[in-house]
Amino acid sequence: MSNKVYYLKFNEILDPIIEGQIEDEMLVLFTSIMTRQECYNNVVFVPNESSVFLFTELDTIKKIVEYAKSVGIFKSIDEISDDILFKIFNGENSQHKQIFKETFHDSNEHSHILKKYISDNLTSDVVLDRINYCGIESLTKTDHRILQSV
Repeated sequence: MSNKVYYLKFNEILDPIIEGQIEDEMLVLFTSIMTRQECYNNVVFVPNESSVFLFTELDTIKKIVEYAKSVGIFKSIDEISDDILFKIFNGENSQHKQIFKETFHDSNEHSHILKKYISDNLTSDVVLDRINYCGIESLTKTDHRILQSV
């Protein structure tokens, strides 16, 4: 199975005691379905947003959503893999654009996760599709390198 990128939003928890308990249970859940290293490389909690970006397989996200629903904190989930590879955030996912940019800017501690995902998933087909969708001026140095390797 291949990794996709998901943006998972939670309902705000107003009781700090319950919030702490759920955070502890979520940590146990995450470490039961992936190693600590995988958590470090695949999970990005968004400060002050009650949300998380997950770079993971569908089976893993299903377990996390199932748990979030069981404790009443699930709000929404969006699969945003194509938006990332195409470098677009329009339509229904436009609300994620600013949060995404703030979370993964180049000087951020999490930028390595995004760079690895793009490196592992960017293909010449994706680059050519992006040219058709966004125009040739949307290409980056990485995109040019991918096209030259074909």
